[in-house]
Amino acid sequence: MLKPLTPLTGEDDEWNDIGDGGSLQNKRYSAVFKNKDGTAYNIEGKVFTDDGEVWYRCKDSRVNVTFPYVVPDKPEYVYRNKETKDGEGVYNSLGKLPQYRNKEVENDSSRKSMLEL
Repeated sequence: MLKPLTPLTGEDDEWNDIGDGGSLQNKRYSAVFKNKDGTAYNIEGKVFTDDGEVWYRCKDSRVNVTFPYVVPDKPEYVYRNKETKDGEGVYNSLGKLPQYRNKEVENDSSRKSMLEL
């Protein structure tokens, strides 16, 4: 998905009604949504792994958005504890992968393309 050249404003003309009873989707960056209550979030804010090999997005990938919003170049990479059974996960102390794992992902084109979905 292409990143907008300028920050998202959150103005009314920047949204499309998606027909689910009140949620809106941003016209300029389709991964950003706004609820009926006015709160906005980016559904591609985080990607997760349990083992450093397989990466995925889930409902926890959402990050809250405040306007003006500059879309980040990359999502936050989060390592979850393998023993977690409820899916909530435990982040490492930095909230992202250790540096050697990031390099491994960036150097592997198949994983990199998965992260960019």
